Amino acid sequence: MEDTANRLQDYIRYFEALTLSDLDRLSSHLDAQARFKDPFNDVCGIDAVRRIFTHMFKTCDNPRFLVSEWAIHENVAFVQWRFTYSRENHKYLTDAIEGVSRIRFNADGMVTEHLDFWDPMEHVYQKIPMLGGLFRWLKKKFSV
Repeated sequence: MEDTANRLQDYIRYFEALTLSDLDRLSSHLDAQARFKDPFNDVCGIDAVRRIFTHMFKTCDNPRFLVSEWAIHENVAFVQWRFTYSRENHKYLTDAIEGVSRIRFNADGMVTEHLDFWDPMEHVYQKIPMLGGLFRWLKKKFSV
């Protein structure tokens, strides 16, 4: 478990300092066929993951990840994070997204699966005119 903790800490440092030019180093953390999934994507392979993060840098100003907590069970880690960016070009998005990732490591310490969990309704859909009103109404309707 100590090896997994060390690999996780390296992975966290990588994402907290991530820049567009750092995407070339994904292969030092991800298995060649690693799966990445979030509310909008579900891909396998380093090139596909790189495209997602390249898109993030092209569409978000000053994107940053900050990890606040993490836990490990055998070869699986859970990481709580906050993603921030400038809102200049994104009037329908919040300026911070909070989420959790489930990260699986193989015996070689490479990430084989990175699953992000966050609420797109709260951070995206509710901010869109007309559509946002519908989602806010639904949320109110289903809440206790």
